[in-house]
Amino acid sequence: MGTTIHAAPRRLISIFAVLGALLIAAALLVPTSISAAGWCECTQYVYAAKGMGGSYGNAQTWDDAGGALPNNGFHQSATPQAGDVVVYDGSRFGGGSVGHVGIVQSVASGSLTVRGANQTPPGSETEAGCTNVNTITFVRRTTGETYWRR
Repeated sequence: MGTTIHAAPRRLISIFAVLGALLIAAALLVPTSISAAGWCECTQYVYAAKGMGGSYGNAQTWDDAGGALPNNGFHQSATPQAGDVVVYDGSRFGGGSVGHVGIVQSVASGSLTVRGANQTPPGSETEAGCTNVNTITFVRRTTGETYWRR
């Protein structure tokens, strides 16, 4: 004489199987390029703060054709304004640099105030999942930096 499984327990088993599959699928859909709360590269901070998708790579490639900014609907502007993403190429910070990105907070004659992560001096504010955020002022240059907005 075999054991009979009633319809209600079978439905519960099916519901739990579906819920388990949904949880696994949801975990696989979470982007791996967004940093968990903690120390971030500059690209991770801007990526999260601007709600960008895709891969973020090195900062100096963000403004390339097919880079993170054009791929996320940003267009280049000749004049910076608050809210723009600024991209500094590798030459700005010495040989071998991978560049830097940040978010323009304000523009003054000859300088930009930029909010970002992994800047010097190190930051200690928490924003967009990053614990090393700060705001610093950079001298503007005519080459080696570009400005992007949506």
